[in-house]
Amino acid sequence: MQSPAPFKQFGRIILFLILLFVLSLVLPLALGIWLPDIPFSAKRTLAEEKLQDGRVFRVSQFWVGVDFNYHTELEHVSPNGATITIVVDYDARKSWQLPMHVDEREKLVRVTLGGNRLRVVSWDGEQKE
Repeated sequence: MQSPAPFKQFGRIILFLILLFVLSLVLPLALGIWLPDIPFSAKRTLAEEKLQDGRVFRVSQFWVGVDFNYHTELEHVSPNGATITIVVDYDARKSWQLPMHVDEREKLVRVTLGGNRLRVVSWDGEQKE
């Protein structure tokens, strides 16, 4: 027994809407944009390391929106609560995590950005490379 024509048409409409929804998330992501970031633009932590002396190093990213990209920041919170924030990438694509290495002996932080680009920042905020 065949299903009536209205049910076939309804099924096609539902399939089309599901496909449209999936494409609306996948296509922007292929361009490096996570669609939920556009209306909410929350700052997301991509890497974090806490040292024994109380220092915290955190890499975070947020949607800028003006020029359709993300800013990636390195934040250094010292034991006394003072915070230094350095933008390490003004034109980043969406990342979910980034490798970060804190060198306590040299007092340097190394962050590997997309495309294997390395940023080296001293604890006082000076970019080395």
